[in-house]
Amino acid sequence: MTSRTLCSVAVAAMLVVTACESGSTSGTDSGSVATMPPAEQEPPPDLSNLSYVDNLLAKEANGEWSRGEGLIATLGLFAGEIQPDQVLRHPELLDYEATGIVWMARDYLDDDPDPATQAEIVRLLDLITFSSVELDAMAGVGPPTASLTDFVIAQSPEEDCAQFFSGGAPAGVGACLQVETLFVLDVPGEGPYRIFRPAEALGDGGWTERHYELAREAMSETVPVFSTLEGEEPGFALPPVNLVFSVSAERYAMADPVTGQPCGVVLYTKLQEPDFSETDFKQIVAHELGHCFQTERFAEQNAVEYEFTKWREEGVAEFLGNLVYPTNDLEWNQERMQSLTQSELTSTLFDRSYTNSLFFQHMATYGGIEAVFSLVDALPANQSGLQAQKDALAAIDGIFEAYHDFVRTVTDEEVLDSGETFGPYAMSEINHPTLEITGPGTILNSRLDPFGLIRRHLIVEPGKQACLTWDDADLIVEHRPHPQGEWVPLTSLLPLGLEASGNVALAVTARRPGSFSLVVSSVHDLNEETDGEIVATWIVDNASMRAKIDFIAPVQNVSQVSGQIRVTFRNDGTVHVAYDDFTVSGSSHVVLQQGAFSTNFSKEYTSVTNAEGVDNYRVSGDYVFYDSLSESDFLEGTETVSQTSSGTFLQIETDDHELVVEMPEDSVDERPPNGWALVGAANELNFTCGGQILLLDDIVLRRAG
Repeated sequence: MTSRTLCSVAVAAMLVVTACESGSTSGTDSGSVATMPPAEQEPPPDLSNLSYVDNLLAKEANGEWSRGEGLIATLGLFAGEIQPDQVLRHPELLDYEATGIVWMARDYLDDDPDPATQAEIVRLLDLITFSSVELDAMAGVGPPTASLTDFVIAQSPEEDCAQFFSGGAPAGVGACLQVETLFVLDVPGEGPYRIFRPAEALGDGGWTERHYELAREAMSETVPVFSTLEGEEPGFALPPVNLVFSVSAERYAMADPVTGQPCGVVLYTKLQEPDFSETDFKQIVAHELGHCFQTERFAEQNAVEYEFTKWREEGVAEFLGNLVYPTNDLEWNQERMQSLTQSELTSTLFDRSYTNSLFFQHMATYGGIEAVFSLVDALPANQSGLQAQKDALAAIDGIFEAYHDFVRTVTDEEVLDSGETFGPYAMSEINHPTLEITGPGTILNSRLDPFGLIRRHLIVEPGKQACLTWDDADLIVEHRPHPQGEWVPLTSLLPLGLEASGNVALAVTARRPGSFSLVVSSVHDLNEETDGEIVATWIVDNASMRAKIDFIAPVQNVSQVSGQIRVTFRNDGTVHVAYDDFTVSGSSHVVLQQGAFSTNFSKEYTSVTNAEGVDNYRVSGDYVFYDSLSESDFLEGTETVSQTSSGTFLQIETDDHELVVEMPEDSVDERPPNGWALVGAANELNFTCGGQILLLDDIVLRRAG
């Protein structure tokens, strides 16, 4: 275990802690942290008002019923045999989708339950789901019709129609459903996509011709989008679909994909509520079709029980629905966002479902649809249990960095949706609570799980500075110096002099479950420790140097900094700087276009500096001045740069001439060192937290020894 020291000075600071993978930490050990009280385990959030599935799981976990009893009760509610107050913990749910319960019921049947429970679940499923064969019989048709408008009405089994209408179909009535087949242009050979609706003679259940038209539009607009997700040409297509307009209430919609059959989608009369716009209606249809798509595209991953995949299944379905209707943003439902606000700090991706669309949207925004599909492809196939999902997600290369970036984006309130607009998820006192620092002590000590987060807003009394320490074992710490600042690796000393309205956001990630402790070691007046002795040997903090390199050369993505820089200020007015295998690794991607000239290349590089030099310095007030340090030309030694490049360094293309210069595959250069030095002719000088830290132009130095 190591600890770091941090000074937060008269600013508002926001602390964001997320769980993700890290390598070794950099920086010098500043002493052990005092023994902490046991880490607080936040109580799990009450998610039972989110959906039928969350209600079932919450009551099961609380011992109110067994899995079989919960399924029977909920399916009984769907069938109209049980009242809602006998099933639900809350009078209202945020989502009334029936998909998850039906899937869990099928999963339960696969586990060979006792015969009585099995028989009852089968009976209830038969009341609320209809196979393609049953639908054909109820509509009185054989092969699908070839017209968008020709309806066929014929005799159908009386018992199926009685089940469909719950109260029973009137005696002597023929077919109880009408069917039309939709052939989607530009996606030849796929489908059929069929729409079943109540026969006019039996009552429409409140459905109108406009509802049917919206369903046609939704399928016509969704199928081409899904079919071209992995390329411009139609590739993986949506399977055949039977979309049914039910006359039952209590729920919004359901997707019932069964292997070897057309995917069933059912729309219930609760969708007629005035809260839904016409585009909302279509996006809900696209969401259900998203379940059909996932079952076919990720067949092996969807063979895992819904209980363990709902975090991904519903999040991706919401994301897919927004892909079809990018400007509608039903996934940003206000009630859902309020629920996320309440539970975000006490849950992880695996506890949530629908609101995970934000995460998958973020993945697609910055990595393309390939990032989302690759993630799902990497999840377990035919392997049960939530831990298997967690392990598989954690094993994806770069996933922790992607999740960490997602948390930063959410914290900055800049999550882009498919329509390239910012979603309305705001930071508040609930998901961004304030901690006011008034004196020494432990201000935060909480459990931290992968793909979860801790976020705090730290307030320091005006005119004061607080020295903080925290346990950074297996943690990566980043910060945002102010609200408009970039996220960079956290240094051991926060920059001084920010306005009172400024923020310093910290983000911490961890590879495995653990705790995050934040301790105030001391609180001082701002000027209390600014007259320390500069004459000494100081070691540059690599994390702060990495942040400075990122600032100086933003086109470069620095992945690692190692080695050491020693800075010795002498009584005679000279400063000696020595580089000892100081190594910077990273990458860059340059794309430029100017008329006929263009550049597009990528580079992976590692630079190693072994050099030393002496310069003159002088101290005036809170600043130290150098003669030539800003250009680093006082250094004597060599810098070795090894780089692998690819792409086009220069291309000139006109009507009668073309010149292309490709980047070399590999190169190793030896050159005079000209970067990574302590840049800036005037550097702010500060001593804090016992005089052990020196700040030179945002670069942190620690007193050697």
